[in-house]
Amino acid sequence: MKIFIPTKYLPFYLLLILAIGILLPVSAQVGINSSGASPDNSAGLDVNYNNKGLLLPRVALTSTTDAATIATPATSLLVYNTSNLGGLSPGFYYNSGTPAAPLWLRLLTPDAANAWLLTGNAGTVDGTNFIGTTDSVPLNFRVNNQKAGRVENSNFGSTFLGYQAGNSQTATDKINVGVGYQTLYFNTTGSSNTANGSLALYSNTTGSSNTANGIEALYSNTTGYYNTAIGNRALYSNTNGWNNTAIGNRALYRNTTGDYNTATGYQALYFNTTGYYNTANGYQALWYNTTGSSNTANGRYALFYNTIGSSNTANGMYALYHNTIGNWNVANGMLALYYNIDGYYNTANGDQSLYNNTSGGFNTANGHQALYYNTTGTNNTANGHQALYNNTIGGFNTANRHQALYLNAIGDFNTAIGYRANVSVGTLTNATAIGNAALVNASNKVIIGNTSVGSIGGQVAWTAFSDERIKDDIQYDNVPGLAFIKLLRPATYHFSISKSNQLLGIIDTTDWEGKYDIEKIQFSGFIAQQVEAAAAQIHYDFSGVDKSGSIMGLRYAEFTVPLVKAVQEQQDIIEQQNTKINQQEAQISSMQERLDRLEQMLMNK
Repeated sequence: MKIFIPTKYLPFYLLLILAIGILLPVSAQVGINSSGASPDNSAGLDVNYNNKGLLLPRVALTSTTDAATIATPATSLLVYNTSNLGGLSPGFYYNSGTPAAPLWLRLLTPDAANAWLLTGNAGTVDGTNFIGTTDSVPLNFRVNNQKAGRVENSNFGSTFLGYQAGNSQTATDKINVGVGYQTLYFNTTGSSNTANGSLALYSNTTGSSNTANGIEALYSNTTGYYNTAIGNRALYSNTNGWNNTAIGNRALYRNTTGDYNTATGYQALYFNTTGYYNTANGYQALWYNTTGSSNTANGRYALFYNTIGSSNTANGMYALYHNTIGNWNVANGMLALYYNIDGYYNTANGDQSLYNNTSGGFNTANGHQALYYNTTGTNNTANGHQALYNNTIGGFNTANRHQALYLNAIGDFNTAIGYRANVSVGTLTNATAIGNAALVNASNKVIIGNTSVGSIGGQVAWTAFSDERIKDDIQYDNVPGLAFIKLLRPATYHFSISKSNQLLGIIDTTDWEGKYDIEKIQFSGFIAQQVEAAAAQIHYDFSGVDKSGSIMGLRYAEFTVPLVKAVQEQQDIIEQQNTKINQQEAQISSMQERLDRLEQMLMNK
C-alpha cells in the first residue's frame, strides 16, 4: 500500500497514521511532498521537497559513550550533536552500539580541513585510484583530523607513519623515515635518519644519519649524527654525541655527548655521559661509566662500577666489576680483577685472577686464581694456577708454575720457579726457590731442587764474590786451623726424605719413579751439629754452618779456609822441625869431627 499525504493535511494524517500504527500493524509506504508524486518503491518514507530540508533532533552529547542525554538510544539512532564536549565536535552522529552501551560515531563530510586533495591528480583515469601525488606537494594522512602520516614525493623524500611523526619537518629531500608515535617529532632539517618506534628520535632537530629502532630510542638526540640505537630507550639522553652504537634496552641510556661508543646488551654503558671510545658487550657492562674512555667490557657486569677509569679491558662476567677510577688494566676471565678499584697497569688472565686486588698496580697474573688475595701489592708476576695465591701486600715477587709462592703474603722480592716451588712462611724477603717443590725457608736464601735431588752441578765450579772492594774489617790471623780441623769428625750417612719433609713442613703424597733413589746413596761429609760444636769449643764463629730455616746446613766451600790455615800451620811446624833437624845435624857433624880428632890423637900415642 502507498499513501499520499497532501501538505496542508499533513499534521492530521500523521496523527491518524500514528494511531493506526499503534492499533493495527500496517505495511505501507509514506510519501511527504507537495507535488503529489507517489513514494519511491524503495523507500519507507519519501520526503520530496526541492526547497526544504529534513531537520533532525539536535542534542548536546557529552561523550562518545553518552547514555544519559538520550535514554537507551536505539542502534543506528541518528542525531545532530551541538556540543564540543568529551572530544566531540558538532555534526551528525549515530549510535553504532546498543541501547545499553551506546557508541556515538560522527558522520564525516568533506571540508577544507579533511577533504581529499585533488591537486596533482587531474591526470588520473576515472575508476583508477591510487595513493600519492604527481606534483611537489607531500602526501599527508590524517586520523580524526590529526597528522597520521606523510610521504614526500620529491626525490629521496621522507616518509612518516604514526601520530605526529615528523610533525615539525618542513624542508623536503631529507631522506628521513619515521614509523611510530611522534617519531622524529621535532626534526626540522636533519636528514638520512631512520626512526622505528614510538617517540624514537623525538627531539632530533638537525642531527643526521641516525638509526633508532625501539620505543624512545635516541629520544633526546638533537644534533648528534651517525648514531645507531636499537632497543627501547637506547641512547635515550644522547643530545649531540655521534658515531655511537647502542643495541639493547636502555643501552647508552644517559649518554649525552660521548662519541664512538658501542654498547650491546641490556643497559650496557647505561650511565655514560661524555665518555668516548668505549665498547660494552653484555648485560649492564660498563653500567656506571660516566666519563671514562677507551674501555672495553665484554661480559655480564664487566667493568660494572667503572666511572672515570680509562683504557681498561675486561673480558668475562664480572671482570673488573668494582673498578671505578683504575686505568690501563686488562682482565680476561670471569671475576678477574673483581675488586679492583683504583689499581692500574694490572693484567689478569684467568678465572678469579687478581680477584681481591683493590689498588695494587703493575701486577701480572696468568692462571686460575693467580694472585687471588693480592690487595695492594705491586709489581708482582704470577704465572700458573694459584701462583702467589695468598699474597696480599707483598711486592716485586715472581712465581712461575702451579701454586708457586703459594704461601707468600707480605714478603717482597721473592722468586719461585717450578711446580709448588714455595716459601716456608709468608714473610720472607729476597728468597728464591727453583725446581719442583723446592722450598726456601729463610730470607736472602736460594734453594735449588727438592728433598729428592741427589745431584746438583754443572761444568764449572760455583763462583762466590770475593773482591776486596766489597769486604770490610778484613783480618788474616783469626782463622783457626789445626785446632778446628782436628775437632772435626768426618762421617758417612744416608738421607731420609720423610724426615726432611717433616722438618720442612712439606706434606707430599705424590710419588714418581726415582723419588727415593737418594736414600740408597751413602754420602760422606760432616754433621752440621758436630761442626757447630767443634767451632764453639774453640770459640770460632764458623760461617760454614748455615742455621737459617728449619734444617741446618753446611757450606763446604767454607772448610777450605781452616784447611788452608791448618796446612799453613803444619808447614810452619815442619819448617821449625827442619830448622831444628838442620841444627842438630850440624851439631852432630861438629861432634863427629871432634870425636874423629880425639880418636886420631889416641892412635898417635
